[in-house]
Amino acid sequence: MIAKYFSHPGTLPWLLKYELLFAWRNLGSKSPRTHVAIVLFAWLVVHLIAAAIFFGASAALERGVTLSPKTIIYTGIGFWVFFTLLLSQTLALAINAFFARGDMDLLLTSPLNPKHILIVRGLGVGLTASLFPILLLLPFAHVGLLAGQPKFLSIYPAVISMALLAAAIGIWLTMTLVKLLGARRAKTAAQVLGALIGASVFLGFQLQNIIPKSTREALSTWFNQQMLTTGLLAPDSALWWPVRAFMGELVPLFAFVTFAAVLYWLVATLTYRRFVIGAQDSSSSGVIKKQPLDANAKVNFSRGVLGSMTAIMLKKEWRLILRDPQIITQTLLQLLYLLPLLFIGLRGSQSATLLIPSLVVLTAMLVGNLAWLTVAAEDVPDLIGTAPITLNRVRIIKAAAAVTPPLLLLIPLIIFWLGKNPLQALVLGLIAPLSALSSALCYILNPKKANRREMAKRGKADWLSSLLEMMSAMGWGASAYCLIEAPFFLILAIPVALAAPLYAYSAGYAARRDGVLA
Repeated sequence: MIAKYFSHPGTLPWLLKYELLFAWRNLGSKSPRTHVAIVLFAWLVVHLIAAAIFFGASAALERGVTLSPKTIIYTGIGFWVFFTLLLSQTLALAINAFFARGDMDLLLTSPLNPKHILIVRGLGVGLTASLFPILLLLPFAHVGLLAGQPKFLSIYPAVISMALLAAAIGIWLTMTLVKLLGARRAKTAAQVLGALIGASVFLGFQLQNIIPKSTREALSTWFNQQMLTTGLLAPDSALWWPVRAFMGELVPLFAFVTFAAVLYWLVATLTYRRFVIGAQDSSSSGVIKKQPLDANAKVNFSRGVLGSMTAIMLKKEWRLILRDPQIITQTLLQLLYLLPLLFIGLRGSQSATLLIPSLVVLTAMLVGNLAWLTVAAEDVPDLIGTAPITLNRVRIIKAAAAVTPPLLLLIPLIIFWLGKNPLQALVLGLIAPLSALSSALCYILNPKKANRREMAKRGKADWLSSLLEMMSAMGWGASAYCLIEAPFFLILAIPVALAAPLYAYSAGYAARRDGVLA
């Protein structure tokens, strides 16, 4: 009877089965058997590690030793840090599962209950995001049972509750963004929010390098007070109950499972109407509405400062960049990870010695990402190839669109350092544009076609070019450091910096000769 229920079309278990199968196929393996073999081998290794840990702690487990208060607190902090990263991944998966697959029209017109669709999609998102902790923690439950410690079977409901909690918060945030911004803009906003949540962990650990000493001491005093028996962060605080649930304590386990299940049910119940509206808006957002032509409308092709063709192409490329969630997310992450170093560098010239090379490397990497989008990942290369403009000029304008934004961001820093240390300002103002030009030249000299949707995998398509681009970025950063501290070693850094454009010039000879437009 139970097996029949699980295989009956339209039921929640049936939908969840196919949702997990879809997630498995999206892992990207071209050989499923190889993928399964690798996962099983890794899982076997984790089982062996768990067995070694249980064997080493067998005496302590027999005595029934519990976690010390400090261990509970620090383990609990680690859990919530990890949960933050899990939530970041859940947001990205949720926006894709709800609004990017393109199957919602079919599902919503079927006899299925829309609430069931939302519940199953959310479960699939939570379990997919929690795949790594599931594979990592479940072996400890198995080995614990064999070692005579059945309480560790609590890992099963605890890890599922963690997935439910992440899915509930991810769904709520996603639907809130859809309500505030609409389905189309919510896709970009969710990726940006996910990046911010993930980067907040890194920035949190770097606070001690940013905030003043007096503030650090005040925060340390506050934390010590809160860790006392009556404080918010005390060992018996409900904040640490998830950790106690994983360790098999019955009351925290029951509370954690109940809280996660009830929260998930409430979120699914309260947001499913927004889910249906957002899915319909997302499906209709791709429809192109034809605008009536105005016979009296005039198009201005007069030449300005940059020339009409150049200005039009620059605006077109910048508009496409702003519409691309992937590049916004990656750029935002890179800038956020640089913030702690930036705060330190602004305090004194000694710290700026390390900050300026970092800014040079970051500039080269940002320009490389943008140039890949503008030059290589052109959506309509055939259309642009038939335009009355030379291909060389097209590539140069597209590369200029990639170079300009990062360099504009550096201008305030250059002005700032002019008043403190003119040499450092001069180095940044000289080497950063050279690193940007070097990254752009790689795509001008070696034009190749790419797909905008495969930006995350662009390094795999041509690993040698990607490796040389990274080496060149490091070379320009080393050149900036040498100019400030050791000019003699500049002769070693410059050849490394020029490696990528020289390789692009050689590798792209045939493409330039044949007039290939990427």
